[in-house]
Amino acid sequence: MSNIDQAFINAYADQHLPAVPASRPSSYTIRKQQPASAASVRLFAHETPEGVSALRFDPPDHLVHPAIQPETSKQKLHSAVAAAQRASFTSVDQNEETILLPPLGNDRRPLSAFAIPPKPVENVFSPAFEVDGFQWPAITEQLLLSTRDLLEPVVNLLLERAQEGHALVGLVGTQSKVGCSTVTMCLAKMIAQAGTPLTVVDANFSQGDLATRLGLEFDQGWEDVLAGEIPLAECAVHSLADCMTLIPLGGPVLSINESLASIQTAVIAGVLRYHHDIVLVDLGTPQTPEEYSAVQGMVEHCRLDTTIIVAPSGSSDPTTLHIIDSLRQLLGSTCLGVIGNRSDQVSN
Repeated sequence: MSNIDQAFINAYADQHLPAVPASRPSSYTIRKQQPASAASVRLFAHETPEGVSALRFDPPDHLVHPAIQPETSKQKLHSAVAAAQRASFTSVDQNEETILLPPLGNDRRPLSAFAIPPKPVENVFSPAFEVDGFQWPAITEQLLLSTRDLLEPVVNLLLERAQEGHALVGLVGTQSKVGCSTVTMCLAKMIAQAGTPLTVVDANFSQGDLATRLGLEFDQGWEDVLAGEIPLAECAVHSLADCMTLIPLGGPVLSINESLASIQTAVIAGVLRYHHDIVLVDLGTPQTPEEYSAVQGMVEHCRLDTTIIVAPSGSSDPTTLHIIDSLRQLLGSTCLGVIGNRSDQVSN
């Protein structure tokens, strides 16, 4: 006789015995106690012989059950049937799965707040061009041999200031053939040899030949970046052997002041400052008012941190001293000092 049949007989029998509570399944799974703020829903699945799945819902333990009222005959029948069904679970294995519901709260957020945030885009400046190494001019090697000890304190000072955030360094010459570009290349090579990758920017707009002197040919330069024609990476070339990146000019630029006054100048300087430990800017040797204005525009719009004047070594010529004073006033507090160079041995 089945359990359900026994339940019907017991319900109509003339006996007033207390109802026997349903026994708990013999196989009880010990579950880690959940926090009081989280509701727990337990699903018990049982496959009947007919293949129908039966589910039972257990309310959370912290809920208050209503008071038990005296049962009528009809309620006794329903209770007996339910007790028989619960008792039938004791003879079979149970598959238990716990579903945790998030705690209820008063904060309301849009569905987008629950979405997985996208991975941040890596801001990496990658030059479009790459070479095995630059072809350094012979004069650069000669100057390094003769003045390395004199330039080493300057290199150490620039590296110390770069660690403090003063990354943009400009070099400007007092007169033609004073060797401003050569000194810039010497400092760049020594900084790279010290283990600090760097970038060199050709801002000698009257010449625009730094790429040619390093054995490169460019039809476009960063003057085209200022005009909004190409991105900055499209005119940058990285030397693997030298651990150095060059931002060249495509050639001499006759009129640049209007372009330097645009917001693009500050954007370019910000990109270089963000992606490089130190940036050397060859400002050339200004001779005309327009060239002086270009140097001033570079200092102001690029926000150069440090500037260095390259002058003839040991010169007491009044004209040279006047130019040095004029450049000091132009560069202001960014001027770090003067490097004396023998102009009869090097070219600009």
